[in-house]
Amino acid sequence: MNPVDPAVATRYYKRVEENPKITTGDKEIAHRRRLLIDLDAKRPSGISADEAQHEAAKAKARVIFQALRDDDGWDDPLAVIDSGNGVHILYALDLPNDDAARDTVKHTLEKLDRRFSDDVVKVDLTVFNAARIVKIPGTLAMKGDPTPERPHRRSRILWQPEGS
Repeated sequence: MNPVDPAVATRYYKRVEENPKITTGDKEIAHRRRLLIDLDAKRPSGISADEAQHEAAKAKARVIFQALRDDDGWDDPLAVIDSGNGVHILYALDLPNDDAARDTVKHTLEKLDRRFSDDVVKVDLTVFNAARIVKIPGTLAMKGDPTPERPHRRSRILWQPEGS
């Protein structure tokens, strides 16, 4: 989600390593370029969202998108992505990768959580780290076994600015 120190990128150069022994850490991120707001319906861990939970996360994303733009004057996000079980709202950042930036992102998520989380959908407070990875649109979200009530879903872009 954020650019990696170029030297680190040579660990697994132009290839995917299954079960890597070493992964990229927060200190190996060159700069913070993205703020991730991750919304998921409350449910037991390790299972897919049911349709009502999935729709509730999408509805909450619309509320947050509108409120941040219309009430708070935020720019439009870079994208709104259906993660398969919830929603990711990605905003542009231009911050160094330091403790102050980490704390700013963490406090922003905490404020959004207090303002928008409810008994059904929660703002994820754990996604403040610089080396955060996210699902690529088009990939399948596969938590638990798929059932008719809790299917595996493909992640997809719900919204992005025209011309993107």
